[in-house]
Amino acid sequence: MSRLDRLQIRGIRSFGPETEDVGEIKFQSPLTLILGQNGCGKTTIIEALKFAICSEQPPNSKSKNGGSAFVHDPKLGNSSETMALIKLRIFDVHSKPVVVSRTMKNTQKLKSMEFKTIDQTITYEKNTISNRCIDTDEQMCNFIGVSKPILNYVIFCHQEQSCWPMEEGKTVKERFDQIFDADKYNKCLEKIRKMRSTRVTENRLTAKDVEYLKDNWETALQYKEKLETEQAKLVACENTMEACARELSKVED
Repeated sequence: MSRLDRLQIRGIRSFGPETEDVGEIKFQSPLTLILGQNGCGKTTIIEALKFAICSEQPPNSKSKNGGSAFVHDPKLGNSSETMALIKLRIFDVHSKPVVVSRTMKNTQKLKSMEFKTIDQTITYEKNTISNRCIDTDEQMCNFIGVSKPILNYVIFCHQEQSCWPMEEGKTVKERFDQIFDADKYNKCLEKIRKMRSTRVTENRLTAKDVEYLKDNWETALQYKEKLETEQAKLVACENTMEACARELSKVED
């Protein structure tokens, strides 16, 4: 079973952007309780875990000016840009250590703010792989052994979205379909239906071929019996001809 081990946060929400501002959380097994006053960063830890695993930002985190409220505002530090880092160490389903690191940046432009993800890497068995080579989100879900919809809507469900089971039926159905991977199930059913239809058609054609072959086989047996009868008559006629030839030879002598 996979488990969380250690999390480092810098430049996210209330965590400062400087090197000395890095916050580190060591998770205990099997349970870790996070206590603190309002605004101290409890929710930020959950948001950082979710972003580290599936790169999903919290709801309503996109600023009107183009930046991201998830990353520390550079104006608060009298700077033109803010670098942010989320680094998570876990043990995968095979109890092997995996480290995922995601680096982001908020840049203050003349009239707007720009948010950009700089780098995303996974370190596994002493090999570091970038998001340029693999789908980091999908790979992390494989390491944890949990699908992305379950992470988004169950495990790391944000408190602003925690009441989604009480929403309208269409939304609830769509999310349950994602959680239980109903689309893949429906595709498998549709594929099975097509395969079954193809097999039924092939079996029907094969049955027709068998029927024709059976008729031809019975006809061939009849011709074989007739051939054997005619061959027996031919042999009898040849014997009769030989006997007549002998009698004719005697008469001639």
